[in-house]
Amino acid sequence: MKHASLLLAASCLLSFVNAQWLEATIQLPGSSGPMALGWNPQNDKVYCADSGADNVTVLNGATNQVMATVQVGDGPHFFCYNPHDNKMYCSIYYGGNVVAIDGASNQVVATVPAGIAPAPCATTLKTTRSIVPTSSGAT
Repeated sequence: MKHASLLLAASCLLSFVNAQWLEATIQLPGSSGPMALGWNPQNDKVYCADSGADNVTVLNGATNQVMATVQVGDGPHFFCYNPHDNKMYCSIYYGGNVVAIDGASNQVVATVPAGIAPAPCATTLKTTRSIVPTSSGAT
């Protein structure tokens, strides 16, 4: 029991040392409704869905500087990242679409009709597909 308590105490200490907390507050240009964040680990970019402005702001993860503002459509809400094609997929809630933003160029490279109110998406690592459920029951 003595060793288990020591191990637990060491684990708690290491967790505290490696804990994450708010490091910066970033003012987004023209922002009127930040909704969600997505992270691209390949390029260390952070994507912020601004539902009120109908765009996605791309930030440099190391410097917190705005790299690009990408117009995506009516109501960007959710993200998922696909490491196989280096694309960030964004569900456009009111527009009924999913847009693919290229991780290298920060440009929309595809817009796919998804149905009514596309929800949070996920990427399967085995098949490399991104899956988006909708209110209409389509996936």
